[in-house]
Amino acid sequence: QELINFNISTMSEAARTGGNERTKTTRIAYKDKQKKDAFARMKHVADALSLHQAVLQRGMEMYSAFRDSREVLKDNDEVIAGCLCEAFDQFASDGKEMLASQKHRFDAFLRGTDESAAGPLQRAFKREKMHT
Repeated sequence: QELINFNISTMSEAARTGGNERTKTTRIAYKDKQKKDAFARMKHVADALSLHQAVLQRGMEMYSAFRDSREVLKDNDEVIAGCLCEAFDQFASDGKEMLASQKHRFDAFLRGTDESAAGPLQRAFKREKMHT
């Protein structure tokens, strides 16, 4: 849906400007330069906040899609921050859902009813059992 809307807006922009390819190329090059600068700033922020690489990558994808969809982008700093925050929220909620779905398996393992449930933590759980 976003791609269709983007293509429609691109075609209408070309019709308004008379289809001048030079104008379109300059506009795309300018957007790409803005994205490159924004990605460098996002990397700096992600390093300072110790964000996971997946969060940074998702934030970059969001920014890129947003920048491509707009002719004029005001408040670039706010957009960068918003993309990183939204990416972090998405990964945080995904992580909470994963933990909630696995909780019953860990509880069963701790009770001793399911030996295979812990996966990579199985050795740590066995060690804890031996010391209690």
